[in-house]
Amino acid sequence: LGVTSVPPPRAASSRLLVHFPVWAYVRPGHRWSRRRTITIRELASERLLVLGSDHGTRRQLDAAMSDAGLSYGVAAETNVPQVAQALAAAGRGVAVASDDTRYGLHGVRIRPAGGQLELRVPLVAAWEPGHYAEPVIADVVDNLARYAHERYARGAPTASRAASSRRGSGGGR
Repeated sequence: LGVTSVPPPRAASSRLLVHFPVWAYVRPGHRWSRRRTITIRELASERLLVLGSDHGTRRQLDAAMSDAGLSYGVAAETNVPQVAQALAAAGRGVAVASDDTRYGLHGVRIRPAGGQLELRVPLVAAWEPGHYAEPVIADVVDNLARYAHERYARGAPTASRAASSRRGSGGGR
């Protein structure tokens, strides 16, 4: 069983688990700290703390910027979403990530150009068809999909929701 944000091979059995919103994370006092959404154009005006190009979040950001004919300035690039958020909390820029909020940051949804409601990253489970444990795998995938939908499809995970879930489940995403 693999869980990924990239399309699985065509031969694999797969299921979409959830679409994670991509958030612009800002610290308290930032001009967006009381907003729920921003446009991709507004985001392009900030110095961004981005993930490496291997991350689905970064690929979605780059595609949305390209589709809108925009570019952005990079304050820092990291492969660790928590580091991007820590840098945002320290005032180094706006973190773009799909992870749970940390460090007292406020998550703002990003509205891309072209009519989409928000920038999102798919999370897909994939497995080998006909695997001897396929019924068990399907059950695990169903549970993952239910958990992901209940936890992430309803809105920004708050710091308190994220902490209580980590305590209850043994970990975050």
